[in-house]
Amino acid sequence: MRRPYRELGKPFAVRTVELTQGLQLIADSIGRIREGETRYLAVLSGQLRSLVAERSKGAVPLLLDMAEKFGKKLTIHCMPGTDDPTLTEALRKDVILHVSGFPVTLERQFPGQREMSLSTFLIEPLILFRGTNYSAQNIIEWYANKAGGAHYSTNIPEDFAALMSLKLLDIQPLVNLIVQIGQATLDSGRTLIKAMVDFEVYALVVIPEQREEARFV
Repeated sequence: MRRPYRELGKPFAVRTVELTQGLQLIADSIGRIREGETRYLAVLSGQLRSLVAERSKGAVPLLLDMAEKFGKKLTIHCMPGTDDPTLTEALRKDVILHVSGFPVTLERQFPGQREMSLSTFLIEPLILFRGTNYSAQNIIEWYANKAGGAHYSTNIPEDFAALMSLKLLDIQPLVNLIVQIGQATLDSGRTLIKAMVDFEVYALVVIPEQREEARFV
């Protein structure tokens, strides 16, 4: 008789190894992309989807889930997004592309940076393109679900296609954005791994009072 199909929960140690491997793939992909090997965008977006942007039914983003279970808040510092009130309505109408939010760092490096959780940063509007705002999660899902990170879709969003083909001074803004999102995820993940493996031992040593006694030979 055939045994019924069952799934078992993965031990915390196994998920820690998976997280470490995922972060290493992100680090490797960022290095290759910066060297001009853009095919690694598929690897980078796939890992980012798994670690911070997974929204499939019954699945959770590995990095965010591990941080929650470990009780570690992942915080970053970033510049205001495209919803910044200083950006006038007139400018919003006339501008074709506005990118904001970067740089993203673990520690505050610029006075204008705001502290927020990594999960909040992922849904912050970072791109204003033709009057529409897009977040880091949108960018990850575009690459992962439409350009090979997880699926090779037969269809592609119009704005994604336009942004992919856009170049400014030989720089592709969308590629630069997902690399920076990857770096922020990598830095946050390394912080979590360090917190998980580092521990401090506090000890209280009590030495009783020593009384000298006369000794006679």
